[in-house]
Parts: sequence; C-alpha cells; structure tokens
Amino acid sequence: MRRVSVQLRLLLSPLSGLLEPARDLVARAQTACESEQRGAMLRAFVELHSLCVPPLDALIEQRGTALRSADPSEQEPVGRSPDVASSACLGLLGLWDELLDVDIERENLLELLALHSANSESPSEPACPEGLATTEVNIVAQQAWLERVLSGRDLPQRQWWRRLTRRARGPLGNRARLTVERQALRVVEQLPELDPPLNQDATTFVGELRAGDRLSLAVQVPLPGQLAVLHASGSAQIARLDMVLPETVSEEVVRRQHEIVELSGELATERNPDGSIAEQSLVVVWVPEVMPPSWMVDMLLRQGVPPEARVWRYLYRVID
Repeated sequence: MRRVSVQLRLLLSPLSGLLEPARDLVARAQTACESEQRGAMLRAFVELHSLCVPPLDALIEQRGTALRSADPSEQEPVGRSPDVASSACLGLLGLWDELLDVDIERENLLELLALHSANSESPSEPACPEGLATTEVNIVAQQAWLERVLSGRDLPQRQWWRRLTRRARGPLGNRARLTVERQALRVVEQLPELDPPLNQDATTFVGELRAGDRLSLAVQVPLPGQLAVLHASGSAQIARLDMVLPETVSEEVVRRQHEIVELSGELATERNPDGSIAEQSLVVVWVPEVMPPSWMVDMLLRQGVPPEARVWRYLYRVID
C-alpha cells in the first residue's frame, strides 16, 4: 500500500515520456527472472538506470530534497542526513526486490522508483558512489556499483499479499468480530479495534486452529460501498484466492454504512505442494459504491485490488 502525493506526481509529470520504455525494460527483467536468467536481469536494470535515473537525479538536483520528502508518511532512514541529496539509483534496489509483484500495465514505474529511492538505504558494502547521476563519470560509477550489488542480491520472490494490496488506498482496519468454536467451547474471540494502531501490513494474526473448528466473522461496513471476502491458502509467496463473499449475483450489492456482514464455516487443513501446512486467511476488501461489479473478477484475474480499495487480512493456520 503506497500513497503517492500530488506533489510527487506533478514533479514527475515532465518525465511521462519515459514510462513506455521503462515498462518494456521491467517486462524484460520479469521474464528473465521467471527463468532465473540473472545476466539478462542485470542488463535490463542497467538500461533502466540509463533511462530513468539521470532524469530523476536532475530533478533532485533542481528541487533539492523534494523527491525524498514527497511521501510525508515515511521517516528518513537512520544514518542518512536529510540535507544530503540521494540518487534515485537506490530505488532500483527496492524495485529489484519486488520485481515479480509489479503490475507494469497499471503502475507508474517512475513514481514507484521515486518512492523506493526516498526510502531505501544503501548497502554498507559496497557503498553507493556519492553524487547524483548528472555527470557521465557518476553514471558509469553507479551502473558498475548497481551491477555488482545486484549480482550478489537474492533473486526476487513473489509475495501474494504485497501484490494484492500494493495499489490499495490503505488499511480497512480491524473492524470484525471473529470467533472460533471447537465443539461447544469458544476458543477464540477477537473484537473490533475502535482505535487500532497504524498497521500498514493490514493483518490480524488469529493463531493456530484445528480442523473441524467453526470460524465466524462479522464485519462492520465503514461507509456505503461494496464488500468482498476472499479466502487465501498457500505460502507467503504464492496463494490460491477464492471468493467467499459474494457467492451469488444477488449478494453483489451496495452495503449500508455500519451494516454488519456475517459469514461462518468449518475449517479444514490445507497443504502446499511440498506437503507443508498452508497458511490460510480471510481477506476483507471494501470499495466505494460507484465501482462496477466487474471489479471482483478483475481483482481475482490480476491478483490485485483496485486503487480505491481498503483491505484487512485475518491470518491463521489449521492443523489436523
């Protein structure tokens, strides 16, 4: 979940002509990553540096710390002076780490790179060359450093929750009453948090449950809008998503403010292809009432929520 400020969008608007070639390079890198061709990935990232970093660094030089302060919710990383302009080259490290979750058709890659550069720390060894990519000497030094760092960096891994929520407007909040009953005994009862702490991961950890337990979830709708509940099963990297609510077309309705939406079901153990016990979760997704019904199909197809969505996840494991 990322909030892109109007200031940042205006700042980057003169560079909009770079978006299409940047998408092509990221698509090349994604394809190479799928087949673990690190060399092809490195070449794509060096070309991406040549295309995007010098223009971004020129903006940094012109606007001082405007790019680094464009996301007011983020604090300056420890050890970095707010008076020292940092190159957008650092943003390529963050882009590398989440490469497989980037939606190149719907995300603005320049905004993504700028946000990563504002919140990325340079590895202590080897350290990123000082200075901005506004001279040929600095550009060559940064590209050599980038290739060296990425040669030893872990290959990107998918994270389904990151991909699902990356375009969400923000967390929905823990607005549900969740109970788990085991035969006649209630073993879990979690109430909504009226004033929850800031939780950008948007997750409540329910714990370890048993097959045959009965889980009930009652969610209060925050504002008029549509509500969907997904069931996810898998690992932190890959999960199967199934629509739990709505089950029928008649349930695809606009919900009233403060309406309580309830569902319940019996839990079962699910396993990953390697035989390990799968993580399971119920994902609550709220969108404004003006969204067309097709948003649910699109969400499952793209494995990502719409930009105006708010989300929350209830995570648990079910053992035999």
